[in-house]
Amino acid sequence: TYTIQVFATRKHENAKKLVEKLKKNGFEDAFIFKHTAGGNTLYRVRVGKVDRSETIELAKKLKNLKFIQSVQVTRF
Repeated sequence: TYTIQVFATRKHENAKKLVEKLKKNGFEDAFIFKHTAGGNTLYRVRVGKVDRSETIELAKKLKNLKFIQSVQVTRF
């Protein structure tokens, strides 16, 4: 299973706002993935839990949003 990561931040509130915005734009499967390493925490905003074959289409849809600057395909 794969996801598309669209944002990473140290502030949970920023990640939460982006998830809400994504959901308002039809990406109901947007979520926050909390990652802690070396005492630092990152809140990564990801979309989808899809098969590899679906990642290209999902990434294109996300790139079309004016507020998404980059996308990264990641394994879930």
